[in-house]
Amino acid sequence: MNTELTLHQTHTDAGTTALEAVGEIDLSNVEAFSAALEAATADAWGSLTVDLTHVTYLDSAAINALFRHVNHISI
Repeated sequence: MNTELTLHQTHTDAGTTALEAVGEIDLSNVEAFSAALEAATADAWGSLTVDLTHVTYLDSAAINALFRHVNHISI
C-alpha cells in the first residue's frame, strides 16, 4: 500500500532552494523522495533546505536517501 507524500520545491528570495515534504516517507514512496532530492540538489541555488516539518513518519530508507545528499542539504 502506498502512503501519501507530497513534495514541493521552491526558490526563496534569499537565493536558496527548498524542498518541502508532507506526509509519510517510507519504502513505498522513497523513490519519489529520492528523485525529488536529486532534482532539487541539481537545481539548487546555493544550498538546499529540506523541510520535514510536516512529515509524520520517516523510515530508514528515507534517512538513507537524505544521507546520500548530506553534503548539499540542510534540514
